[in-house]
Amino acid sequence: MEFVAVAVSALFANDTLALTAGQFRNWMLDSGRYALTVVAVSPPQELRWLEMVTDGARCLRNLRSEDTIHCVVYERGAVAVRNIGTNAASPARRAYVRIVRTP
Repeated sequence: MEFVAVAVSALFANDTLALTAGQFRNWMLDSGRYALTVVAVSPPQELRWLEMVTDGARCLRNLRSEDTIHCVVYERGAVAVRNIGTNAASPARRAYVRIVRTP
């Protein structure tokens, strides 16, 4: 009998967000390893409106893909994506967020 090692990844979040100035969306993460992809769905000159914040997670940006961040959560943590704009009259900005729990 042969045994085969299998690595299973689980899709944790796959959302397109529309965030107004100051608005944010957060996800609570249990212990484990995660790959986060955060892409602003805006014209290139408007990419600086997006901020990602983590709490309880150690994260590093992937050098091969600027949009991907790898995180390790030891006990419990959170990640948040926030529109750092201050003009309440400005339209909502859109971002694509994908969080995958990896082995």
